[in-house]
Amino acid sequence: DALLLLGLSRFGLGEPEAAAEPWSRLVALDPNRELDPVNFPPKVVQGFEQVRVEVMAHPKGTLVIDAPESATVHIDGLKTEDRSMKLLPGAHFVVVRTDDLGQQADRVMVSSASKTVWTADRQTTLTGGDSGQSELLYRALGEYLDVDFVLLAGTYGDNKAGMQFFEPRTGSFSKVVVVDADSDPVSSLTDGMPMLANYVSEAGTLRPDRVARQVLAVDLSTNALLTDLLLDPEPLGEIREVTRKTPWYLWAGVAAVAAGGAAGLALALQSEEPPPNRSPDDPDEPAAVDPNQGVILVEVP
Repeated sequence: DALLLLGLSRFGLGEPEAAAEPWSRLVALDPNRELDPVNFPPKVVQGFEQVRVEVMAHPKGTLVIDAPESATVHIDGLKTEDRSMKLLPGAHFVVVRTDDLGQQADRVMVSSASKTVWTADRQTTLTGGDSGQSELLYRALGEYLDVDFVLLAGTYGDNKAGMQFFEPRTGSFSKVVVVDADSDPVSSLTDGMPMLANYVSEAGTLRPDRVARQVLAVDLSTNALLTDLLLDPEPLGEIREVTRKTPWYLWAGVAAVAAGGAAGLALALQSEEPPPNRSPDDPDEPAAVDPNQGVILVEVP
């Protein structure tokens, strides 16, 4: 899904050649993927299909999995009973689970018109699955939206929630702020925002001492709303209004979109600070947030 969305963002910017790169990788991993014309514009469907036809024309290679008969095998995320598969050239992901050897994972290169044998006893560790997808989505949003920061937040692990900034201008990621998710992850993330806000300098840029290589890995398996944003950038989802006194970083102009699954949300933040609305009944109390100038929390059902 991350590869699809990255291609959509580039295609939407009028860069079909740039879109072909992630789409080619997607087709290699999922040759049966087609775009539904009901959900995508004709030009997008045509552009993706053209890439798909070109990739499918490449000679396939053979990947043989040498593992015990009792092992459970997944190739590119799909369970298979076939230990010898014809695959498009490129990197493919193998996960094998057995009772005696445990779980093994590897990234295997398959070449055109050649045979590659992967043996289960050569155990390697595959890392960065979710975080790699997160990084692609960060960059897809950064390329599409004219914003200063992209915020990704969500729950992961054992009752933990995390949040992190991505700065499209520099391509830098901030350190991850981790909080307890409790029974209301959204409130927990909101309470943790002051710490993340300190990662931004007075000039409105990411502080150099708060830059990190780690990318927050949250559940990004459901990206329908993000797809809608890339194709038609309109506010989506339910708006949770903030009626209490709100700090500056929550009054910043916000364009929001869900990038996660049931546990994830993403916000694109502008550094401009519009004056907050005032309640006519109480001048000292901010009114409910204007969707175009306040906080939009998009929750994925």
